[in-house]
Amino acid sequence: MKNYGSIKISAIVALFLITIFTSCRDNFEFDEINKLSDSLAISGSLGIPLIETSASLNEFDIEQGDSSFWVEIDDNNLIHLKFKLNALQKQLSDVYPFTPVIQGIPIVPTITDFEPTDKLVLGLFDNSIAGKFFVADPILKIIISNYVGLTCNFTINSFDFYDKDNILLGTIENAPINTKKTLAFPTTSGQYEITELLLNKTTAPNFPTLLSQLPNSIGFKSSVEIPSQTAPFAMSGDTKLNVDIEGDIPVDFWLKDFILSDTIDLDLTANNTDLITKLLLKIKLNNGFPINAKTQFYFASADASDNAGPIIDSVWTTSAGANLLNAAITDTNGKVTKATETYTEVEITYEKVKKLREAGAKKLIFSIKLNTYNVEAQQNIKIYSDYKVDAKISLKADYSANSSSL
Repeated sequence: MKNYGSIKISAIVALFLITIFTSCRDNFEFDEINKLSDSLAISGSLGIPLIETSASLNEFDIEQGDSSFWVEIDDNNLIHLKFKLNALQKQLSDVYPFTPVIQGIPIVPTITDFEPTDKLVLGLFDNSIAGKFFVADPILKIIISNYVGLTCNFTINSFDFYDKDNILLGTIENAPINTKKTLAFPTTSGQYEITELLLNKTTAPNFPTLLSQLPNSIGFKSSVEIPSQTAPFAMSGDTKLNVDIEGDIPVDFWLKDFILSDTIDLDLTANNTDLITKLLLKIKLNNGFPINAKTQFYFASADASDNAGPIIDSVWTTSAGANLLNAAITDTNGKVTKATETYTEVEITYEKVKKLREAGAKKLIFSIKLNTYNVEAQQNIKIYSDYKVDAKISLKADYSANSSSL
């Protein structure tokens, strides 16, 4: 499986955005976009070619880093979202009070119940605010790295999913939860052995449903039992017992009214914005992804902490916004057979620019609602690395100025 590097933003946002905006060019000639925009060289107008790109995940490359999220491509070119969480770091003294352990001395049986872990933030749905995200076969591995040279019986007593308000969404109901697992252990000091517990739709049938509720975090309670035995080697109290969680989400899924939202700075009260008489945004997309996208942009003021304040106005007059992408057509196996094209144009008049400037517009909030192809039938779609979007986006600004206003 090919590793495509680390992602430091929400994994779902990354999957959507990187396919469109990864290879923006800055070496435009104006005649390159004449077919898309009106004449951009006339007096009183400024043409700004924002994006002209053909982007696919095959072309996407990001620097390796310490992020807990990354993208991989399997042998069938299917995209996988992956993540890793450091869930629990314990040492021998946490589970066995009679340390140090001396080689050959009998061990006193103990059972230790750990307090619930801190909430472990998944980061998958950081910018999502509503909707359904149903993955066909998500996988969660609970990986125990055991440096303790003793037979240890490890049990996860509960495994819970929480929303952004830390309200319980549900819990895993099946084995390996509430099932005692004897951990592999080393026979030589300084070595370790790994034991894995697997959560998927077979071992935990309600796992995909819990994930579809857009959980913000997970948490679990666990216990360790050490039965009577003899230590094979001496061990200090700081001998480690670590638990990590790895997620593997093949992008074989459906989305229903999945809404993403974020805010960027756009200060229309800045100097010289009063020279603008009209803005015209033109977006032309040829979409090879089986996803519909409706978008709306809101102008907002800023509060004393420079966060978005009350909404002043929107780009599109209808609350639903505009169709940014029409889903490419797929076959019954969820593979794209035909791309679709959309053209979107929006004009922001002088009156609106003036209103926004006078109202103190400093923030732009974008909202994107995603639905996959044939979602009403809950048809799964697959995202492959060779899918692409051809995008042309330009902005035309009309202005009125004289020498005294510059």
